[in-house]
Amino acid sequence: MSEEAAIVVHAAVDIAPNNAICHFTLGNIYAVLADYNKSAICFENAVKIQPDFTNAAQRYHAVVCHSKLEKALEAQHISLQRTLTELREYQKQHENWVRQSEKLISEQAPPEVKLEQRLEYEEQKIRESLDGRGQDCFQFEQNGHMVLSCNMRRETYTSAQSQVDLSLNLQLLQAVESKAGKLGQKMINAKTSEQCHRT
Repeated sequence: MSEEAAIVVHAAVDIAPNNAICHFTLGNIYAVLADYNKSAICFENAVKIQPDFTNAAQRYHAVVCHSKLEKALEAQHISLQRTLTELREYQKQHENWVRQSEKLISEQAPPEVKLEQRLEYEEQKIRESLDGRGQDCFQFEQNGHMVLSCNMRRETYTSAQSQVDLSLNLQLLQAVESKAGKLGQKMINAKTSEQCHRT
């Protein structure tokens, strides 16, 4: 019944203000009530009245130390609560970002369709070349990559024309293979990134 005890001992201090024991006892009661400022004042008063009161001086330092420690722990608790709130907010944002990324990926055409469309586009560009020549193009898989191969059609071939056509076909094949390889690498990177986000 510490609160009632504080009232009684306050009355004792009012009756005998120069009694160090009364101040010391009141300091102990306030320490139990966790009112460290009042407790420190009471111990300090006890030491002023009786300078050789070692127990009062020690209790004064203990209460001040405990008060500082409690304030530091409260500040740390507040800081940890703030960090926890920030982490929860970050988690919400991250989950939202993952949902948006998954939605974006699900609404895009699959990588195989993109590759096929790109190859068809390249084929159409070749067919509409400026010199009006037609080509025979076909698609096949080589070393795990889709390759587009086109042959130039002409009425007559000379050896020089044949070499030019062969050179054009080789350059075209290399360009398409390069693009197909890049698309394949993008597909691998997208799948790897998706797996990382899920983990």
